[in-house]
Amino acid sequence: MNTYQEPGREIPVMAQADVVVIGSGPAGVSAAIVAAREGASVVLVEQTGNVGGIATEGLMSHWTGNTKGGFYEELIARSADVDSPDGRQRYIINPERLKTVLLEMLEEAGVELFLYTFACAPVMEGDSIRGVIVENKSGRGVLMGKIIIDASGDGDIAARAGAPYTLGRETDHKMQPVTIMFKVAGVDTERGVFPGCFEDHLEIPAGDIQRVGRENLPAPAGHVLLYRTTLPGVVTCNMTNCTGIDGTKAEDLTRATVICRKQMDAIVANKKYFNHFSITPYISCISSQMLDF
Repeated sequence: MNTYQEPGREIPVMAQADVVVIGSGPAGVSAAIVAAREGASVVLVEQTGNVGGIATEGLMSHWTGNTKGGFYEELIARSADVDSPDGRQRYIINPERLKTVLLEMLEEAGVELFLYTFACAPVMEGDSIRGVIVENKSGRGVLMGKIIIDASGDGDIAARAGAPYTLGRETDHKMQPVTIMFKVAGVDTERGVFPGCFEDHLEIPAGDIQRVGRENLPAPAGHVLLYRTTLPGVVTCNMTNCTGIDGTKAEDLTRATVICRKQMDAIVANKKYFNHFSITPYISCISSQMLDF
């Protein structure tokens, strides 16, 4: 491999805080807001232009898991787009609304926010992490903190700081498939069906919905996961799939993005398949973000 000797240079300290949080997904945003409410000075770093991570940039369909109470309930109450008698609608995510709500909550708590900023490397003092080197359009700099929280999902800074980790599955280090969520408009949601997990073998005129998916979708895609949104006639789809990906390699993520986007086009173009689910071929919006890596 050819190499290039990067010249040494001094870089400015962009900010100092009690807590530096890397990544503004639900975990990072929660950590930043709660720490700031407790009186700590907090800096939050996010490499994209929006906060919320997979919940917003990834077009996540709904909140899942068994979390109850505390900050989670506050977040749901403030970001819920609609409500329903059984309370289920409040867990559906409207990504655009959630982006704004999270920004409001961060601002109210007094969190200093660095968007469009990539966390590059830890600043170490012996075995202790004291800060993080970041880079953005303003240049390269350092964010110093008494506590550094890596909430980036991938844990790159934690790993580079020497934290122990296991890459992928312990038995063979393989990672789960990656997907791109996307939304389809023009859906007759009154007639449509919504399988929410792989085990939902719902019957449609063509037969078992998962079997129809395997027979009509481009491999390795083939599962059918469809979710309601809070917008009329819009459905969230989690139906792309790319296997054999190492989420720590940019080249693998690039390849997965290309593959999944091609699958999206094939899924939407398959009118025979979509007609089974009462989804019209008139697609007015498709947007996406990689997730599960």
